Amino acid sequence: MAKILHLGNIANNAYNNAKYLNIDGSHEHSAISYDNPHIMACPEWEEIDTTKVVSEFSPDWSAFDYVRPEWYRYFETSSLNSKGQRKPFARLLTEVTVQRRKLAYWLKDQGLKKTGSVITPPATWSGKLLTIIVLPLYIGFHITQKALLKLEQYTEKLPKDPTGYEMLALKLRSRLEGFDIIQAYGADIIIPYLLGKPYIAYEHGTLRDLPFDGSTRGNLLGKAYQKASYTIITNPDVIRSAKKLGLSNFKYIPHAVDCERFRPNEASKLRQTLGLDDKFVVVAPARQNWDVKGNQKFIKAFAALIHKHGDAKLFICDWGQHRDLTKQLVVKLGIQEYVTYYSPCPKLTSINYYLLADVVVDQFEAGAFGGITPEAMACQKPVLVYYDQEVHEWCFENHPPVINVHTETQITEALEILKTNNDKRISAGKKGREWVLQEYSTTQLVERHNKLYDIIQSTT
Repeated sequence: MAKILHLGNIANNAYNNAKYLNIDGSHEHSAISYDNPHIMACPEWEEIDTTKVVSEFSPDWSAFDYVRPEWYRYFETSSLNSKGQRKPFARLLTEVTVQRRKLAYWLKDQGLKKTGSVITPPATWSGKLLTIIVLPLYIGFHITQKALLKLEQYTEKLPKDPTGYEMLALKLRSRLEGFDIIQAYGADIIIPYLLGKPYIAYEHGTLRDLPFDGSTRGNLLGKAYQKASYTIITNPDVIRSAKKLGLSNFKYIPHAVDCERFRPNEASKLRQTLGLDDKFVVVAPARQNWDVKGNQKFIKAFAALIHKHGDAKLFICDWGQHRDLTKQLVVKLGIQEYVTYYSPCPKLTSINYYLLADVVVDQFEAGAFGGITPEAMACQKPVLVYYDQEVHEWCFENHPPVINVHTETQITEALEILKTNNDKRISAGKKGREWVLQEYSTTQLVERHNKLYDIIQSTT
């Protein structure tokens, strides 16, 4: 039995993988997360069922009856010195770092963009006003943090470290000892690379563009991918980037869906409570980012459906950079009475929205999908999404039975068909769940990981 460490927990990928692999019991798995308190990187996001709104960047989980497993650890590295020990001014630096990070996320969420030294203000007047008020506070925290880090560099006689990863590697070195395999997630692969430890690289978007952006960090990340014993690819389209870097040891393993949790169930009581008995219900959980998700195409298509067929109901998850633009578009199209917004919610709570839906919509730009599509399919719901079949040829023998649409016209036509043809909705839903059970289940995740671990162990 090997001891395996999952390093870094963006979007709970490390937590979920370690959880289901521990249930399997073939190996002993631990996971550590650091410097990322975002709600979607917390185990509670996977395990708690609640409609209570929790702060996105500083969540307080104390009110919930949940205890994190012993194999999972979280900490802030700002409190550690180069030997992984707590620094004398740890509490101050940690608080300054956390507050600066919260404000940075908040400013980004308002629509502020930073390209190099150029700052582009938000598009809305409310966003501009709030940025003017908050930006000086962020700058103050930023200057204070830099000063404290300079003090640390001086007192510990540290070399220059333009990316910050060398210091981070030193801080984490002791926590990476004693493991047979390190599975590092995203940019965290830089840590074992700098420490000279063998590792598996787990890609979740960071292989697509970052290694080629010309930055010091990007170059370092590219070298780390090239040095990895194996790379797990979760986004099929990054096969192009893998080949560009000259990678040969890579394997496709998608993010698993717990099909015991995400499963078809009776939603009539909930629909009745919300007054939706006879309405055609569409749910749109995707982040509001028009450039990446193409949300505006769907909003216009839904408006066309309303103007032609009347009664329908749309639930939009209220998050993402362009959520204000989406609300403005809804008003401009005159469909606000047909639209309800709901806050981002934990996975167990999100199941209720899937079950409520007649149709779930995902994204219409990338040509690939993340977690929404397979989760909705596991709940036996038809899904509208743009799916580039050519990009996925290398990883799927059987392509997903999604309703593949790209343009506003295609989305409108698909909505009209699904609204008027209940048999087609039911058939699409059943085919979707069958496919997810074959390709995306936790059983598949465990089997694919264990086969990879066997390969790694046999060559070391």
